[in-house]
Amino acid sequence: MYKNIFCLLMMLTLSSCFLVHKDDVEQGNIITSDRVKQLHPGMTEMEVRNIMGNTVLLNIFSTNRIDYVYTLQKGHQNRITTRVSCIFEQGRLKEILVSHS
Repeated sequence: MYKNIFCLLMMLTLSSCFLVHKDDVEQGNIITSDRVKQLHPGMTEMEVRNIMGNTVLLNIFSTNRIDYVYTLQKGHQNRITTRVSCIFEQGRLKEILVSHS
């Protein structure tokens, strides 16, 4: 009986040794709710870039759109992706699209 308990405790102890530490990984433009709240229709592209920063992704097919992407994966948790798309019309911000996944 004691041998079984001892073996079980040893297996539990050894199995906990195999959990590998994984660093947090952040990529892209850091997107905060404070920065997004500062955006409003009518802003110029330069004003948007001053608030949000230069985008990591360049959209060569659409010159009237700026996309910001931020991904965060903490350790072994699922990756969280935040996207902000700023759509311009005649040089002014027309629409702001925010999505989380």
